Amino acid sequence: MTDTNTEDNRDQISFVSVDSAPKRFAGPVSQMRAPAMLLAFCVIATFFLWLVNTPFVSTYFPNRDFVLSPYEGRHAVAVRIFIFSFFISFAAFSSGGGVARLLYALDMVFSYALICALLDLANITLSSFFDIGYSLHFSAIISGLLGFAVYSFKLLERGRMPDRIPIEHRPVSNRKAVARLLITMMIAIMVSYYVSSLDLQIVSQMRDLTLLGGIGPGVFLFLPTLFGQLYALAIIDVALAKRANFKPAVCLNGDDGIQCKPKGHQDVQFTASH
Repeated sequence: MTDTNTEDNRDQISFVSVDSAPKRFAGPVSQMRAPAMLLAFCVIATFFLWLVNTPFVSTYFPNRDFVLSPYEGRHAVAVRIFIFSFFISFAAFSSGGGVARLLYALDMVFSYALICALLDLANITLSSFFDIGYSLHFSAIISGLLGFAVYSFKLLERGRMPDRIPIEHRPVSNRKAVARLLITMMIAIMVSYYVSSLDLQIVSQMRDLTLLGGIGPGVFLFLPTLFGQLYALAIIDVALAKRANFKPAVCLNGDDGIQCKPKGHQDVQFTASH
C-alpha cells in the first residue's frame, strides 16, 4: 500500500539524538542565557575596575588589579579581575539550583584566590630574601593560564557526568605529536623574533597600538604563526589519510557457504550453517 499523501511536513518532525541529549545530562537552554551572562560579566568587571580605582581600595591594590605583591612594571589588562568576573557570571547562569550555583562560584573564586595569593607570596619571598622578582606581565600570563585551569577542573569536578564504563585502553605514543608541537613552537618564536627585530614602518606603528592589552607585535604574531603551521599540518594529515591503501575482503554468498577473498591474501572459506 502506497501513501498518497504528498504534503511536505518535514518542519513538523523533530528528531532527538539519545547520544547528544542524554537524560539527566542535557536539557533545554534559553538562547538568551549566553547574552545575559555576557551582560552580567560586563557589569561585574566594570564594578571591580571601579572599585580598585577608588582612593581607599587603590592603596591596597596599586596595580589596579587584585594583586597583593609589588611587581615590577605595569600591565594594561586586569587579568585577575577578568577571571573573577568570568567565574561569578558563569556560575550565576549555569544549570542547577541556586545553592549549587552559589557553591560553584565560591569554589572557583576561593580556589583561584588561593592560587593568586600563593603566587604573590612567592614573589614577595623571592624579592625579600634573594632580591629577585618577576614582572607584572609574567604574573598576568601565569594568572590567566591558572585561572582557566581552575575553571576547567572545577567544571569537570562539579559537572554531572555519565557513569564510567569499562573500555579497552590501547597505549598510544605521543612522541610524534610532542615533537611536532615543539618544532612548530620554535619556528613561531624565531619568526616572531625576526619580524619584531626588522626595522619596518609597520612594526613601529604596531608598537604604538594597543593590541590585546598592549602586547607587542612579536608576541602577537606568535599565535597566528603557530596555529597556521598546525592548520597546514592538519591539512597534510587529512590528505595523506585519504590515500590509505584500504583493501577490504570481498565475500560471496554461494550455495556451499561464504567465500571471502581478501586482496593480497590466500583464499579463505567459511561454511555457513543452514
